[in-house]
Amino acid sequence: MPNEPMTPEYWTLYKLFENTFSIPVYQRPYSWEKEQISGLLNDLFDTFEKFQTSNDNDRDSVSLYLGNIILHLKTSRKFDVIDGQQRITTFTLFYMALYSRLMELGADKNNTNVIKLRESLWKTNSQGEIDYSKPAVTLGSVEKGIFNSVYLLASSSPEKLFSDVEKLKISSKYEENVKNNFLDIYKYLVSELGDVVSSYLEFSKFVLFNVYVISITTSIKTNRAFEVFESINSKGKRLDDIDLIKTVIFSKLADDEYVSYLDKWGRLILETNDGLYDYLKNYIRAFITFYTINIRYANFISLTNTFINHFKTTNIADAYKKMIDDMIEKLDFYKSLYDLKAASLIIGDKKFKFYYQVYLKNRYEYLRGIFIRLFSDTKNNIVSQEDAVSIVKNLVISMISFSIMNVESKNTIILFKEIYDDIYKSGVSLNAILYRINNYNLSNGISPVRLEQRMEEFDAYEKNKTTGLYFSCVYENSYKDKKDELIVSWDSAFADYSAFGASLSLDHILNQTPKSSDPLLKYYEENKFLVLKEGSDFPSKFTSGSDYSAFKTAILNQCGNLRLMGLDENISRGNTSDENFNDYKGLINRTKEMAKFVIEKSLIVDDVDPKYVPVSNNNNNEPLQLVLSDQFDMTFLRIVQLIINDYNNNLPIEIKNNYSIVGSIIEYLNTVDSEKIQRLAFSAWGLKESKRPIITVKENSSSLREPHETTCGVIYEGNLNSNSIIKVCRQLLDEFSINQSNITIVVKK
Repeated sequence: MPNEPMTPEYWTLYKLFENTFSIPVYQRPYSWEKEQISGLLNDLFDTFEKFQTSNDNDRDSVSLYLGNIILHLKTSRKFDVIDGQQRITTFTLFYMALYSRLMELGADKNNTNVIKLRESLWKTNSQGEIDYSKPAVTLGSVEKGIFNSVYLLASSSPEKLFSDVEKLKISSKYEENVKNNFLDIYKYLVSELGDVVSSYLEFSKFVLFNVYVISITTSIKTNRAFEVFESINSKGKRLDDIDLIKTVIFSKLADDEYVSYLDKWGRLILETNDGLYDYLKNYIRAFITFYTINIRYANFISLTNTFINHFKTTNIADAYKKMIDDMIEKLDFYKSLYDLKAASLIIGDKKFKFYYQVYLKNRYEYLRGIFIRLFSDTKNNIVSQEDAVSIVKNLVISMISFSIMNVESKNTIILFKEIYDDIYKSGVSLNAILYRINNYNLSNGISPVRLEQRMEEFDAYEKNKTTGLYFSCVYENSYKDKKDELIVSWDSAFADYSAFGASLSLDHILNQTPKSSDPLLKYYEENKFLVLKEGSDFPSKFTSGSDYSAFKTAILNQCGNLRLMGLDENISRGNTSDENFNDYKGLINRTKEMAKFVIEKSLIVDDVDPKYVPVSNNNNNEPLQLVLSDQFDMTFLRIVQLIINDYNNNLPIEIKNNYSIVGSIIEYLNTVDSEKIQRLAFSAWGLKESKRPIITVKENSSSLREPHETTCGVIYEGNLNSNSIIKVCRQLLDEFSINQSNITIVVKK
């Protein structure tokens, strides 16, 4: 190949597969699914149809281009795939399906196109013969086992490959992708080409010589290849954030380091089952800095100094290496986030098992970073087992209380930022967490009395089934101890909570859909309306003719009307009524009794040790990153930076006053479509729900209360509160169909 560091060439698929490819372990697993496969096959056959209907002179011009592939030359004709692993893996499966179908139909093995297919799948030995032990493509990730199995079956018995692949067992979604995609490709070929050998041969020739890629090959060091990869992709279709983050990390490492760290990166991918992005964001949240939901590529870049300071290095390369090493060391703590058995090896307690199962079923996002850190500190004997159990319990019951009180997640951001900031300063502390939660509950009116009142109108089934399940498991698994006091059997509660959906269900005692002829129940549904019988005792706001769904939500879905029941028993019960529980009086009494017991025994946050001295935040107002697409409350927050992916070189834009972010957004939109932003200004654009203009032109600036001018000449309103400013930014971006998940604001209290 030429000596240039990067050599782009226009290759047919046949020329591409003259080479041997290794997809390294540090690349992400095979993730293409039915949607991507269908799109590729549709494109192939649409182009093939044009090819067939063209005259002989025009046929050479009918081709399909499948994008760029970046290859790193290892030895002669042997490459590592830097970018393009999904397409190369897919076309290997495609070739195997095509070759298998030809063998099944009895095609001549010595046909030129059959030979070329075979040469594309396997390489030759020194005598020029096909060596079936030399596949053209080898994978390094979690799905390599099944991929190798398909390859082996294709070499030994290609004529029955479809039925053999159907029998293969899978152990991950990536193996499932390999299996299903092969089967789907095969079935698609049969549906389009039927049983005629000549059709397959003609199609094979078309695919081999009329489908192209631009192959960008390089022999430079792998870390330099990553830099070029980042540069190329920053100008095209956006990659997943984890791929871009990987690229920027490895572009910083020295030549003698990147190979070993690529292996470590590959191990992280394998051991997290391609959950590395999830691990990375929760690791950063647990040990380094708090942010709301996801960490974008631009956010990661903006944390350069934070990483250097946290890992106490003088450069970012050493910080990245320390981060990867530490993530390897803490892998078991991440795995425990989603595995009760693994978590129980670190914190062994029956009450812990129950509350951790509640956490797992509810998928509480903000608790994950705390739990990773908690597992680490507990394993290292920094936090006691007793404190660890109490921390998990109090955090989980707080999330349940927030659900009951209808506290939106955006309104808990400040609470969790304070908890994480305390952790960054002094590790996980039970009293620090209790102090923050109790203060939050006090300032937001969350108390046992309020919780009990709320349960009398709380939908514990359709909208909050996991909360209804929690109440039933705690309430129905109580017993009297030697002091004749009711206590909870946490083992039994855990068993019932775990069995939900498999062998247990939540049953309505007052039936959801009673028959009108039921003599015990005083209500039924007719044409989506409530019908009340004589003698009913339901609240006066419900009368015959009321909306039945509202009646179900407010009355029938109360926790007091729910009980645990075996699935078989529930099915056999049907919609028959319970003669001992058939009126509203009994329902509301059970709701109050259940709410009082469950709240008193399991939902009251522990008190802080009176000797505890709170961690001071006076001199440490750490910035908080918020993704614009998320929901959050801007009250008491000051915007300090704006980060827009793929704009301003991904560098933060400093924001002096909250209102000036509107000007920065306008200037960004001016680079997207200058004519459109000017049209909006001339039309005196404003919020949808208001007639008040927000942006205008200079001649009409008097229509604004506090006009400010942008560099592109658009005038905008500065007299807005913080939440209105964010609303303006969102609606302006919507006008241009901009993905708000690519925009981050950095705020301080």
